[in-house]
Amino acid sequence: MSGPTTKANGPLERAAGGVTGQKHKADVSVNHDENKLFSTLQAKFALAGHTLYRTVNADGTMLYLAGKWGYFREIKGLEAVAAFLAMIGGAQ
Repeated sequence: MSGPTTKANGPLERAAGGVTGQKHKADVSVNHDENKLFSTLQAKFALAGHTLYRTVNADGTMLYLAGKWGYFREIKGLEAVAAFLAMIGGAQ
């Protein structure tokens, strides 16, 4: 039986070694911008008396649900969400 794994000899520490690729940084930035836009739209929907949720479909695509009084509409894409917000009279 081997002894406990320490930070100095842990397999993740040896493998990762602080390596972060440019693609990862770009993906994180895109996700941050997308999350920020979604949060802004969600707040604007709330001000208009509606709710906005998002979920991931089985195929990995993002699905947005906008609704009021228990009735929800499926919306595919943040651009369509923004258009729906304008249609219901929400602030742009």
